[in-house]
Amino acid sequence: MHKCNLTIDFANLLRGKVRISFQAKIDAPIAFMICEAFNFQNGPCLVEGLVGASFENDRISFEGRERRLAYDLNFPFTECLGSCSEHDLAYPYRNDEEFYLGGGALPTPYSSVGVPLAVSCQVQYLRLPDSFHITDTFSDSNANEEQLAQFFLFGEKRAHAFTPKIVHVDPEIRMHYTADRAAETMNMEDIVFNTTKSCLSFYIGELGLPVQTQIKFLHLLSPLDFKQKVPWPSFSTGHNVLNGIVVTAPDDCEMMKGIFGVPSYLDFIIQGIVHEIGHFWTSAGEAKTKSILFATDHCPHLDRKLLGESLNGYFTVPIQSLLFDLPRDTFWKTTIEARLRKALKTGRPECWINLFLVDSMLQKHHGIRLWDIYRGLIELGRKKGFNGFSDLSFLTEYIRSLKLGVNIEQIEKLLQITTPSDYFGPLTQALTYCRIDLAQSKDGPVFSKYNSDFFPL
Repeated sequence: MHKCNLTIDFANLLRGKVRISFQAKIDAPIAFMICEAFNFQNGPCLVEGLVGASFENDRISFEGRERRLAYDLNFPFTECLGSCSEHDLAYPYRNDEEFYLGGGALPTPYSSVGVPLAVSCQVQYLRLPDSFHITDTFSDSNANEEQLAQFFLFGEKRAHAFTPKIVHVDPEIRMHYTADRAAETMNMEDIVFNTTKSCLSFYIGELGLPVQTQIKFLHLLSPLDFKQKVPWPSFSTGHNVLNGIVVTAPDDCEMMKGIFGVPSYLDFIIQGIVHEIGHFWTSAGEAKTKSILFATDHCPHLDRKLLGESLNGYFTVPIQSLLFDLPRDTFWKTTIEARLRKALKTGRPECWINLFLVDSMLQKHHGIRLWDIYRGLIELGRKKGFNGFSDLSFLTEYIRSLKLGVNIEQIEKLLQITTPSDYFGPLTQALTYCRIDLAQSKDGPVFSKYNSDFFPL
């Protein structure tokens, strides 16, 4: 663990910029730095005034032996406009009431083998205007390499936070000032408060304590035309960072339905909280200080997605249904039917379908749920020496160890379906077991006669 210092100087905040400085010891084995904000050369200027280093080919290289650099980060926008869909950057913004920085704005040190260097970085704020209150996801003014890459720093002129007390976990929730309109009409504060409290209580009761004992929830709100206000590719939904969750989506029902299959912004918020909190137990990235289960840096993309993202996503709607008394057919409509349609439309696999096929097979032939398997994997992740899952064998070898007579080759075959049309054979068998009818309409596959007792939880 190498010590370093990072300073954010807010002296020119009201002029639309901050000065960011980084320093490490001369003997620190830093080969180069990565800062996504430097990749934006066209359009509004995001960074300028780099000293002590040079930027070329997506990398920042130090000049000479000194391990120090500084640059200005500009705030080109005055409202939340989401993140870049090509580079891992949350667009920074500032107005008279608040400012926001997120992933991609700070430099992250890398070793000579091209992986983030383990650091303990002291974070210091200088000359912050007295009128602003800051919320960040750093740990007691200290950041490791994961926090430098993925974080949020939010400043506002009025403190607006509330904390639901949950044993062993201390979540803090902050509402964006322009989101107050939505908060007033939808009773949003109570909804976010109760959803967060219920979710954490459920996950802790089922899976034990998360790695993180502090979770900060930041609720931002993008305008409906956010894509037109950014000269670069943009998406605005939300994301999970070490110690925190950020929501940035606009109150756009059509967008919510098209992307997430939910009818309203309120449903998106609730489902999003359930899903993102779940990532404090499993993640697709090398998030060893954020999640109990995490991928190694050489884990294949599809395996990483299946175990770190989709395994969490598969249980999102069932947990939401259980906690908030949704109809059981919500799982079939929003998780299975919607994902099947999407797979057929895009020609790409939807891992939730693969997981459903495995879950139904396990329940039908062996009387065990995929959720039970997931709990077992979490326990493996808690053991000393766990360094991440490297491929799907992490899941299949655990199933094999249970000695239930499971056909592991069949499990592997189901998990590795990548052509959507290949879903139909095993899916027809699974739906027959679940007593769900599958028909075709002009809009794609349609499920009906929800007589099933099958449920993931």
